[in-house]
Order: sequence, then C-alpha cells, then structure tokens
Amino acid sequence: MSGSLFRMPVLLLCAFALLSVGRVRADVEVLSLYQMTARAPLVARVRGLSGATRRPHVEVVRIFKGHYAAGTLQVVPTWIDRTDPIPGVEREVFREGEESILFLRPYVDEFGRPGDDRTFSVLSAARGKVDLPSEGSDAVVEAIVRFVQILELKDHNEQGVALRSLLRESSPMLLEAGIEECVRFRFVIPEDADAILSLLAHPRPGFRAGAIGLVRILVLDFPSADNQRLFDSVAGAARLDSDPSVRIGAVRALESFGTEAAFVVIERIGRFDSNQDVRYEAQVAAYHLRDRLREK
Repeated sequence: MSGSLFRMPVLLLCAFALLSVGRVRADVEVLSLYQMTARAPLVARVRGLSGATRRPHVEVVRIFKGHYAAGTLQVVPTWIDRTDPIPGVEREVFREGEESILFLRPYVDEFGRPGDDRTFSVLSAARGKVDLPSEGSDAVVEAIVRFVQILELKDHNEQGVALRSLLRESSPMLLEAGIEECVRFRFVIPEDADAILSLLAHPRPGFRAGAIGLVRILVLDFPSADNQRLFDSVAGAARLDSDPSVRIGAVRALESFGTEAAFVVIERIGRFDSNQDVRYEAQVAAYHLRDRLREK
C-alpha cells in the first residue's frame, strides 16, 4: 500500500510533464492586424496539411514578411487553461486544405528552450491566424501587403505620411490601422481634418470613437488652427451619436477646446443625456473646464 501511495505523486508529476511538453501558454496580448504584422518576425500565407491538434504541419504558400525557405513549417498551438481562460483568447484550429495568414514567431517552450528552425508559435493565439475564404480573400492579402510596405519604410516621418493616408481608405482593415496608429503616435495634422470628420459618420462606433480621438489630438497639438468646424462636428457627436462610448469620447474632446461654448455644451449633456455614464463624464469634464475658464 505504501508503495502505491509513493508512486502516485510520481505518476501525477510525469503526467503533468507530458502534458506540458510542446505547448505555448495563453498569456498573450490582443493585437490589431497592423500590430501583429509589425511584431511578427514571419508573416506567411499557409495551407493546412491535416487537422492535427498537437503540432500541425502547414504548407507555405507565400511569405509576406521575414525569410523562410522551406516548403512546410510546424505550428505549436497556444495552450488554453480552461480553468482560468483569458477573455477573447482561443486556440488556433487547423483543417486540411484551408488557407490562412499566420503571424509567427520562433517557438520557445515554457522553460525558455527554443525549438528547431521549422517550428513556430502564433502571436495572439487564434487572432494571429486569419482564415482566408475561398472567395473574397483579396482584401485581407492587400491589407497585409500594404502594412508590410509601410513597416519597411525606414524614415519615421515617411511612415507617418503612409499611416495618415490610411484614414482616406474604405477598407475597414486599413482604416483600423490608420486610426489606431495615428492616435498612438499623434501623426495627424490639420490637413487631415476632412478625412477625420468624414469618419464621424462611419457605421462602426469604434471608428467614430477613433475619429473623436484624432480630433482631440488636432485641437491639443494645433491650437492656433481654425477649429470651429471641428468643434461643431464634435459637439454634434456629443449630443446625437447613438453610441454612449462615442458620446463620452466627444465630451472629453470638447473639454480640450477649453472654451465657453464647449462648457455650455458639456454642462447641458451632463444634465440631460439619457445615459448615466455619459452624464457623469460630462459633469466631471464641466467641473474641470469651469476651473480652467476661471483661471483665464
């Protein structure tokens, strides 16, 4: 009996070790398509060779970024701890014959040991595997090609010009990259005002909120510019946009104008908006702006 009890922990430890071999933990960042393209050393279009779940092999169809000469590579899928899952993170699934774009990095196990030069893991788990339909995949491919071209620009200012140009695109993938990166690096200039204001009518609330963020940067970075048109558009969004998160962003942008007219709009929203969170943000913004106006 004592021998059996002694062997039990050893068997459990061995079982755990076997399960741990060759897996990538799901402590991953959620990145946009552009950010994954920027961070991944290797971006490839691949075709599944099987439906294996442990270490599937895929055929390399095209390399968008990086260097890889072999015709196939092996992927170690992300390990998902189902007892403590990360919201929005799912494991990659491969099927025979299906094509996808993978954002890859060399595989390193949980002990820091690298795999061979044909074994990779995927950035952002399932988000780093963009499945390509049999029809209609051109838009995704064109976006990846455009991102790689921008990232290959050596001059920071040239990258800024290229990212600003994405604000004028109709593709949601290009627009997302343009908005996020221009907000992140404060790339916008007054000449971008028309493109930014047109985004305030976009059907996606996230893009409208991003446009509000860009307006705020313009107001803060170019205070001497003629901002009346920007003010009118943001004030309209603060009062009338259907999405509360967009209205909250517009309230914060209005505070950046630092004018009596902005205070009047914000104060009214703080009293009459239908959403409690919007009213609260407007009341806080009105309090701060009132103090600034008194100091003038």
